[in-house]
Amino acid sequence: MFFMYLITNLGFGLFGFLVVTSFGVQWYNNSIRRFRHAYRDDLKRAMEASEMVKSMESAGWMNEFLSRFWLIYEPVLSATVVQIADVILEQATPGFIDSIRLTEFTLGTKAPRIEGIKTYNEIQDDDVIVMDWDASFTPNDIQDIPFRLLADKVNPKVVLTVRVGKGFVGAGLPIMVEDMVFRGKMQVRLHLMKRFPHIKTADVCFVKQPMIDFVLKPVGGDTFGMDIAHIPVLQKFILDLVHSNMAPMFYAPNHFTVDVDQLLNGTVTQIDSAIGVLV
Repeated sequence: MFFMYLITNLGFGLFGFLVVTSFGVQWYNNSIRRFRHAYRDDLKRAMEASEMVKSMESAGWMNEFLSRFWLIYEPVLSATVVQIADVILEQATPGFIDSIRLTEFTLGTKAPRIEGIKTYNEIQDDDVIVMDWDASFTPNDIQDIPFRLLADKVNPKVVLTVRVGKGFVGAGLPIMVEDMVFRGKMQVRLHLMKRFPHIKTADVCFVKQPMIDFVLKPVGGDTFGMDIAHIPVLQKFILDLVHSNMAPMFYAPNHFTVDVDQLLNGTVTQIDSAIGVLV
């Protein structure tokens, strides 16, 4: 209105009116468009926040990434497990057994799957993210594997060789575990920080006991081995042992903590003296 009054007094007439009006219309359109964008963004965020708590979100993009990354990372992970386990088994070998070796360990070529993710937004701390992951690992299910990949498919398999006796009179007895399957709901709690890598610690636990299944052949291996799950009561006894050992570490309210900051930056607590150097 001020510019319209000014231009009219300066004698611009109808031309001045059209110029001022065009500027006014453009300003109005820009302000309405920006307001709509901002308001829609706020509404979308508010609706997403409420939906995240009510239902599980799809994680198809993560599963596609895992299916490709797993083929690269699984051999490295399996080799690391064998190296660590052999040292532990060597120290824990009883006197009447010559040796215990983890001769084969593979988790197969089919990656674990994230069925859905639920994020909690009512957490008071701004530097904490809490999510529930509905995860499953069904490597022996081949229904969703392309036909061209079936030829290279490898099933999970763990072979523990127990050698009894000495020298020529000794014999190795393979204990085989294969077709491991599990499904459960995991809770992941991320603690953030300002410096890189911006995640200080990650607390992981199972909200409740996961469903676990496996094929255990304590004698005979691939050729003559019999799955002990067919023996009444024995499988339940083994699963009770597994759950009782995992509960103090992985079942809520207990959790397993990964110090991401220390792993990536190599920071360790200072000690007064060193015994040796670990390479």
